[in-house]
Amino acid sequence: MLAILAVAAASAAPPCGTTRPPKPHSVLLANEKDKLLVTAVAKGGATVATQLMLRREGLLETALRHRGSHGTGWIHDYRHVYARQPNHRPPRNATATCRDRAWSCVAIIRSPLDRV
Repeated sequence: MLAILAVAAASAAPPCGTTRPPKPHSVLLANEKDKLLVTAVAKGGATVATQLMLRREGLLETALRHRGSHGTGWIHDYRHVYARQPNHRPPRNATATCRDRAWSCVAIIRSPLDRV
């Protein structure tokens, strides 16, 4: 089960109301033109976050057909291709990006109740 932890649009607060930056192994998917940042932590929503963003961009089928280092349609191989595109480069500082009122930020986490 996944939960949307925070949706920060037109807010001065970063996702989750915290000032801590995302963990180094976080997934950051950005669309600079639309000012949208989707983030998730590995094992806690990274695949779902990637699928959501790529579907929104109309790239999910392309991602599933992509044959990366695993030789299969593993979506995270394509995520790296996506992130190298000029409009989709992850921000250097996600916390600062989410503080910018022009950006909408979504953080997806795994429900802590699933781990109890």
